[in-house]
Amino acid sequence: INKDNFTFSGCGDSFQNKPIGENFNKKLDYDKFAEYKISILFDINIHLKYNKRIKDPKQAEIMENLSKTIKGNKNACIEQIVKKFKIPVMMRKNLTQEYINNASHIAYRNSTCDEINKMAHKNTEREKYDLRIGDRWLGVSAKNSPTYPGRDSEDHAIGIRINANEIYIISNIIKKEDSCIISLEKSEERTFDISLEVFKERMKQIYCGTCHSMQGLSVKKEILMIHDYGFYHADLRWYYTAITRAIGRIDQIIFVIH
Repeated sequence: INKDNFTFSGCGDSFQNKPIGENFNKKLDYDKFAEYKISILFDINIHLKYNKRIKDPKQAEIMENLSKTIKGNKNACIEQIVKKFKIPVMMRKNLTQEYINNASHIAYRNSTCDEINKMAHKNTEREKYDLRIGDRWLGVSAKNSPTYPGRDSEDHAIGIRINANEIYIISNIIKKEDSCIISLEKSEERTFDISLEVFKERMKQIYCGTCHSMQGLSVKKEILMIHDYGFYHADLRWYYTAITRAIGRIDQIIFVIH
C-alpha cells in the first residue's frame, strides 16, 4: 500500500490494561516499548491532557492529578492512591439494592459480575428482555460449548461470531407479527442481525462488566462502584483503567471489597 494515499489515525492510552494472556518480555520496559511502537505506527503524536469523560473542569483537573500520580509512581500501592484522593471503600456485605440500581459497576472477576448482575436482574423493575435501542449487552458463550474454541460450530450455524465478555450495543429493533430481529453493533464498522431467540441465548444485561470489557468505554451513571478491591491480580494499571471510566465526581467512585 502506498501510505501517501491514506491517512491513518488512532487514539488510546498505553497505560491501560495489558492484553489478556500476553507473554511480554519482563526485561523490557512495557511503557517505553508501547510508546516506541506507537511512534513507528504514527508520525505525529498529540497528548490530550483534558479528561473527555468528566465535564466539570474542577473534577477533570482532580482526575488528571490522580492519573499523573499513578503514572508517576508505578510502584505505588492502590491504598496510597485511595488515601491521598479520599476514595471511599466499603465491604460487599454493605452493598444495598440502592447502590445496585443507582450506580455503574466494574469488577475484575466474571464471578463478581455475575453476582452483581443477578442481584440487579432479580430486583430490577424492567423486564429482562425489555429491549431498547442504545442499551449495551454482554455476549456469553454458547451453552453447548464448554470450551472456548467450541463456540465456532454454533456461531457458524447462525452466520456470525458472538464473543463472550464483549459488549454489544442494540442499534435497531424490528418487530413483526411472529418474530423480532435485533441489530447489534460491536463497533462502528460491524453490525449484524440476530433473532430474539438467539439474543436470549447469547446475551445478558450488563449491570456489571469486567474492566477489560469496559476498556475504552464510559460508564452510564455518575456513581461508579469498582468491585474486587484488593484482589491479588488487580494491579495499578487495572485500577487506573477502572477509575478513568468515571463520568462524575471523584468522591462518587467507590471501591468494594468482596
